Amino acid sequence: MRKIWVWTIFLGFLYAPSLKAASLSEVQKVLDQTSSFQAHFTQKTYNTFSNKTQTHQGLVSWQRPGLMRWQYQEPEPLLIVVGKDRVFLYDSLLENVTISDRSEVSRLKLLGFLFGGVNLNSLYRPGPPPSFPLEKGNWLHLEPLQPDTELKSLHLLLEKGQLSRFVLVTPQGNWRSFEFKDFKNNPKLPSSEFEFTLKPNMEVIDKLSKGR
Repeated sequence: MRKIWVWTIFLGFLYAPSLKAASLSEVQKVLDQTSSFQAHFTQKTYNTFSNKTQTHQGLVSWQRPGLMRWQYQEPEPLLIVVGKDRVFLYDSLLENVTISDRSEVSRLKLLGFLFGGVNLNSLYRPGPPPSFPLEKGNWLHLEPLQPDTELKSLHLLLEKGQLSRFVLVTPQGNWRSFEFKDFKNNPKLPSSEFEFTLKPNMEVIDKLSKGR
C-alpha cells in the first residue's frame, strides 16, 4: 500500500505570465518556452474511503521531454526517477528498487501536458470547479476531452506569475494537491539527475518483462 500513494505524483508545473487565470493557449505558450524546472513541493492526498488526508514533502526536478525526479523527503524517504525508457522507484527503508518500462506506467499519462510537443486543446477543455471548496484564487478548471478512468478534472492556481498549486480529481472523488515553493525556472540540470544506478546487494523488483 505504501507504494500506491507514490504514483499519485504526478504532478505539475506551469509558469504563467500574469496573475489572472490563464487560458489553455497561454498555458501552451508558457510550456513551450519551458525546458526545465526544479522546486520544493508539498503533496496532499485525500482518499474518500478512509476519509483521511496524507501529506508528503520533497524536491522535484523536470526536464523536457518528460524526464522527472521526485525525491520524497518527509515523512518517509522515497525516490522516483522517470527516465527516457525506464521508471525507477527506490525505497531506501526496504532497500529495494522497482524497475518498470515507461510505456507500462499508465499514470504517466496524467503528466502528458508537461512532456512537450503536446497540444493541450487536444487533451482538455474548460470545466466546472470541483465539488469540494478550493483555496481562494484565480483557478483554471479543466477536464479531459475523452473519458478517463483516473482523471475527472485538473485545477490550476496561478500566483505571482507561476503555478503555486494544482489539484487532480479522480472519478471516485479522491484528490491530490501539489504546492510548489522555491521555484527555479529553466535551470541547467545534469543528466545524472534523471538516471538511477543499481548498487550491489540491492533488491531489484523487475517489471520490465511483465506480460511478455
